[in-house]
Amino acid sequence: MNANPRRTVLILGAGASCASKFGKPVMTGFFNDQQLPENIAAFFSWFHSTADRSKWNIEEALSFLFISESRRHLWGEFGDPAYHGRLVRFDEVVKEVIGVLKIDTFPEHCDKHVSLVKTLHPRDSIISLNYDLICDQSLLHCELPNPSIAIDSGENLNWSNENSRMGKLAMTLGISDLYAGGQPMTLMPGERESGFYLKLHGSIDWLYCPTESCLNNRVYFPSCIYPTYQQSQGNPCRRCGSSLRTMIIPPVGVIQFDSLGRLSFLWSLALRELISADKIIAFGLSVAPSDFEFHWLVRQASRLRPHGAIDLNVINSNRDHAERFVALCGSSGAQREYHYYSTVEGYLRRCRDNTIL
Repeated sequence: MNANPRRTVLILGAGASCASKFGKPVMTGFFNDQQLPENIAAFFSWFHSTADRSKWNIEEALSFLFISESRRHLWGEFGDPAYHGRLVRFDEVVKEVIGVLKIDTFPEHCDKHVSLVKTLHPRDSIISLNYDLICDQSLLHCELPNPSIAIDSGENLNWSNENSRMGKLAMTLGISDLYAGGQPMTLMPGERESGFYLKLHGSIDWLYCPTESCLNNRVYFPSCIYPTYQQSQGNPCRRCGSSLRTMIIPPVGVIQFDSLGRLSFLWSLALRELISADKIIAFGLSVAPSDFEFHWLVRQASRLRPHGAIDLNVINSNRDHAERFVALCGSSGAQREYHYYSTVEGYLRRCRDNTIL
């Protein structure tokens, strides 16, 4: 048996969600078709110096509000994003983001995403920079037999393989009572043998308590896994009573991981998975210039990869964005294979024709 089997990492950006059957928007022009409250529309017009919604970038605006709120305790009213009437709270915009990205029919999936997931081996990992649940629901379809039956019966979802990517999601986010003997300090042996699903910027269905002294501040609750619990932003934390918040972190310049609980664990796992990867599939990445942490993650993995060589497969309708990611990987031409696909169908076709799984 090969002691070091081939490992693949699939990285998903907003373009992957746009290419899905749900047609979710990319970050620029995100609110083109959304009716917004007057104060939020006024904020975006002010922030981008234009009322043209096609030029509004949701992650740039969220980053501004996120930094403003994180500075409030230092600068008082000058750091408060609601100090001027035209500014809004971070959570107000997040609520509108959820409205755009949610999928009304659970657990409806995208066939293209399901086909892409099925090209992966169970040991392969998926890294997502998206907030939406399109990949989540495709993984549910692939890894959980008859999820609709479980939901219709009023039961929460249970996995026959607890070490599948979705089966491990709750454990990596910090719900410790899933471990019979108490939560271990690090990964269990079985968890290391299979791949992970790592959402590095949070998710529209991850909830946490904003009170730093509360035990629920350091962990996240993925309501996609427990749909019958019907948890949502604004409900009171059962430990301290604070209003729960959605864990969404925009690509700010430098993320303070020590203040974000389990997110630091996910980024650490992502680095290790990228270091051990022989093949990377990058789907729909724009490689935002502001996302310095992601830039560091990919470059550091390229530097630390022991074998050096990497098989890069980039799926992107924008060739410039594809080349930007290839440059970020940093390997010399002699150390990599590079395959470009303008559509996911093109990649899947090559998988079928050449059996490159």
